[in-house]
Amino acid sequence: MDELYSHESINYFHYIVDKLKIILGAIVELAFIYSFFTYIGKIIVYIYCYGTCEHSEKNKCACYNYVTNRSYWIDFRYSVLEALLAILFYNIFNKICN
Repeated sequence: MDELYSHESINYFHYIVDKLKIILGAIVELAFIYSFFTYIGKIIVYIYCYGTCEHSEKNKCACYNYVTNRSYWIDFRYSVLEALLAILFYNIFNKICN
């Protein structure tokens, strides 16, 4: 028994490892892009909600109460909508500037 593993099986193992690296890299990249657009959407919502309520009636304004909640920046219940909002603004910005 000269070799424990054949050359073909080692090449196949390296092929599988390379494919796993590509897949894991794509997952990390998509998670980063999704988080980026989610937080850009959160900033847009924060600017809109913080600036549109009357200062005397802040308790009656649900939008203001939503963005001034202590857990607003870590609450991901509406992250899909916030990411879509950021993508929409990004596309509008690109159409205007180009």
